[in-house]
Amino acid sequence: GDAMMCIFPHSDQTKQAVSAVQCAIHILKSLDFMSTTAGFKQSETGIGINTGRTLIGVLGTETRMEPTSIGDTVNLASRTESLCKQYGARLLITEYTLERMGSKAEEFTIRQIDHVAV
Repeated sequence: GDAMMCIFPHSDQTKQAVSAVQCAIHILKSLDFMSTTAGFKQSETGIGINTGRTLIGVLGTETRMEPTSIGDTVNLASRTESLCKQYGARLLITEYTLERMGSKAEEFTIRQIDHVAV
């Protein structure tokens, strides 16, 4: 598929959450720049961010091994990303990310979209 997963392995969970949001914003700005200055087609990009513990490792068989991250945190990030189209948003974060951002969240423009059970 066309999905991408990024992991921000800071021991400080505030830095972890803020770094993820800053990276997402940078990605979106870069995509906008490419579409306006280089003539690339505007892409419909949705980014979902969730923050929490995951299991990171290498999974597979002797002939095919892949690094991966699994767990509820990853699943919620994926489901959050899939909600971008429904809400017409390019970037959505979960309440867990917002909580971990702490007072640093005030540096961003954040609005609550909805309560969603997944």
